[in-house]
Amino acid sequence: MTESQTSSPPIATVHSSGNAHAPAVVVPDAGLVAQVVQQAQQIDEQAAIIETLNEQLAHYKNELRVHMDLVAALKSSLSNSEENLRTAKMQADTLNESIEAQERRLDEERRGKERVRQQLDVRMAELQKRKSKFACL
Repeated sequence: MTESQTSSPPIATVHSSGNAHAPAVVVPDAGLVAQVVQQAQQIDEQAAIIETLNEQLAHYKNELRVHMDLVAALKSSLSNSEENLRTAKMQADTLNESIEAQERRLDEERRGKERVRQQLDVRMAELQKRKSKFACL
């Protein structure tokens, strides 16, 4: 507190007209009035600041709700994508197994055809030998 506040002047001066029955008039001290006016201005400014802060808080709460909804939607989308990926991997594995089975079957057919070709080549060679024997006779 300042020195003027500790030894404050009288709150008001009472003026009387000298008449005992006349009401006394209270005249406030100018310094006190200025202080009250200044405090009222500070209260008004602080009330405006509080109102602004409350509006900002409401705005940020709304943004938070929107972002939380967005996060929930993204989580759901991610979950769906992960499930779709698992399904696609299972389908790819099944398809790969099917392809491998078909490749094994084709390899077996190729080996079988190769054996038949070799047998045919052996028989053709035998026939050629017989044919040349017959041709020589």
